Amino acid sequence: MFYLSNASLVIIFCFRFFETLAFEIRRQKIIDGENDMLELRKTSSVSEKEKRLLQRKAKLESDLARLQKAARDASRRDDTRRKIVIGAAFLKAIQEGKISEDMGPRLVASFATDRDKKLFDGFIFKLTESSEVAPVEQE
Repeated sequence: MFYLSNASLVIIFCFRFFETLAFEIRRQKIIDGENDMLELRKTSSVSEKEKRLLQRKAKLESDLARLQKAARDASRRDDTRRKIVIGAAFLKAIQEGKISEDMGPRLVASFATDRDKKLFDGFIFKLTESSEVAPVEQE
């Protein structure tokens, strides 16, 4: 049989201990490296997700702006159409004698700008000098 001295046993024990310790350190480095890779993947996926969300936000803001512009345009078209319809109704009422013929020139003299008054030169009713047309009284 082979006997080892105490010193030899201590050396073998220390060797095994340090070998195990080195193995654990290597294993921990591998685990830490994998964790670092996971962190990188997580960071990468978070930044990619953030990028996708920012792109989606920009698209939604763009869609919202487009819809708001469409609503403004529709409102403006409707307002213009109302003015045309009320003007046509007013002219028809004058032609049918339901409204006094002098009401048109009076309204234009009272409420239209100088630029708009020029539109009525040679129109169904003629604007005369503003001194001859009594403006509509405003309340």
